[in-house]
Amino acid sequence: MAAVAAHPSCGTSTWRATLTHPAVWLGLAGAMLIALGELRRLATWNQVRGQGWVATVSSWVTQAQYPVLIVTGIVTLAVAWLWLRPGRRTDGGAIGSVGPLVAVVVLWSLPLLALPPMLSTDAGSYADLGWTVSLGQSPYDVGLGTTGSPFPYGRAWRGTTSVYPAFALQLFGWVTQATGMHWYWSVVALRVLAVAGLGLLVWAMPRLARTAGVDPMAALWFA
Repeated sequence: MAAVAAHPSCGTSTWRATLTHPAVWLGLAGAMLIALGELRRLATWNQVRGQGWVATVSSWVTQAQYPVLIVTGIVTLAVAWLWLRPGRRTDGGAIGSVGPLVAVVVLWSLPLLALPPMLSTDAGSYADLGWTVSLGQSPYDVGLGTTGSPFPYGRAWRGTTSVYPAFALQLFGWVTQATGMHWYWSVVALRVLAVAGLGLLVWAMPRLARTAGVDPMAALWFA
């Protein structure tokens, strides 16, 4: 297939050239490796001890294997994204418009959306801050992890007060309240804020790039 030009209309040929590109499916495989590794990490949490799926996942992937899966998945995603960069002439085409670019990001995100952030307790810490806000207390005065929340916060930061701006803390509070203060789903739901930020990037980056005289698709892909 011919390479996609830098600024084509988002027609059927553009979508076909992108979504049939082997890099798209390579990236999806990378995301699935990350998801499997993260699922194995989740099986080590105290909150899921004794649940039936834990033994099944543990028989698939050992404790020593899950970091390898995650690192391999990250490298695979990076290679796939570089392969798809706009303007690169390949026999399979490249991303040439915003719609296919967003579609690829959504496709690669699907295996990860229902799992906590990989190798990180940050979202659990944010949920703990949201819990504190929901109790009517100030995270600027009350230390992290000291209010009895159910969230898997970063233990190294226990007792520290917040450095985040007030509106961010309020957002954490709204998300945790909307998800019933659930130890798992409140943490996962905080990803909604990150997805909203990604949406704002999709809107803003091409406009900023045009203002600066930079190729919009290249700027958006790089971002």
